Amino acid sequence: MATSKDGIIKIKDRPKANNVNQARARTKVVGKGSDYNSKYAAAALTYPLDLFTDREIYGGNYVVFYINVPSNSALIKGKPEFTTSLDTAQLRGGIASAEYEVGTIAVVNAVKLGAVTGIISALKTGSFKGVAGPALKATVVGAALAAVTVAATNVNIVEGVTNILSTKRQNRRLLTSIALNVPQSLSARYSADYGPEDMDTSAGIADIAGDLARAIKVGTKSGSAGMDALGVAGTNAINVGVAQALKIPGIGGFNSAATGLAANPKKEQVFTGVDFRIFNFEYNFAPRNLDEADHVREIINMFKLHMHPEFKDDRGFLFIYPSEFDIFYYKDGKENLNLPRHTSCVLTDMTVNYAPNGSFNTFADGMPSQITVSLTFKELAILTKAEIQDGY
Repeated sequence: MATSKDGIIKIKDRPKANNVNQARARTKVVGKGSDYNSKYAAAALTYPLDLFTDREIYGGNYVVFYINVPSNSALIKGKPEFTTSLDTAQLRGGIASAEYEVGTIAVVNAVKLGAVTGIISALKTGSFKGVAGPALKATVVGAALAAVTVAATNVNIVEGVTNILSTKRQNRRLLTSIALNVPQSLSARYSADYGPEDMDTSAGIADIAGDLARAIKVGTKSGSAGMDALGVAGTNAINVGVAQALKIPGIGGFNSAATGLAANPKKEQVFTGVDFRIFNFEYNFAPRNLDEADHVREIINMFKLHMHPEFKDDRGFLFIYPSEFDIFYYKDGKENLNLPRHTSCVLTDMTVNYAPNGSFNTFADGMPSQITVSLTFKELAILTKAEIQDGY
């Protein structure tokens, strides 16, 4: 199996298999010896096994899920043969993608620590109401001061925290990938967020200011015209004032019901952002033999494994992020740019149905003969015109 420097499998360089068993033997193990049976083993996984060779059914179309594992993950620790570096930055969230220097991260945390110290100072001088106020204040302030004091007086702890928080988040790509047929249902949804916002107050102020400006302008040419314009400005100012009075909590409703007048909120739709795209893939696995069944089991386990986090150490105070996925569509070994490209994704939801047709059937070893898997991926970067022009 040939792999480019960024870890993308060069499908066109694969030798053709004469049968399913040869295909499986060629792609099963990445690594050596007993690593395949270890907890963090890697394998090149394909379903169906003739995905690349049966052009009549699949037409040279397939989708590949590349897996990017955090560089401090136990999955790849001490196993350099399982991964390759990402030569180009992933298209993901801004902070995760930014090339922050250690000093920059340290400054951010120093500022935040200063804010915490300021909060403690405010607590010390603030008031806690009620009979239990003084005791509550002493408890809160005491606990906060104790925590800060321990950190400030223990150089090793401070240095350790600084080192951890100053570590730049990085990923490495598994040489392993998951190659599947393109699902029967494939869609891309784009959405932008707009929300209603009341503009009556701002619009009222703008109208009054405009009326006064016009009154001054026409008044310089004709005194009577200026007075008329000033009268219009006054009337509009009164109406704006009434509209505000009708919104006063407690008496606004009474005023509205008594006068038969209601304030026009002058709502406008305000752009608030872009949604992160969500993609759904549904696969109906019906392995034709034990070899394909073995691959299906490993594919399901691979998705499950990499959608979950892991503890940084045995004490379990810190999580390491789950793996990320880069999803590419291919046609005859080349990226299919007729389909939308994906920014890096995380697997947020996975449903495995081991009896999709209302009955449970298995192979001789107990492996279900039919399994339906639904996968939901959420992208890590929002799209702008630049990304749309680039095919996303």
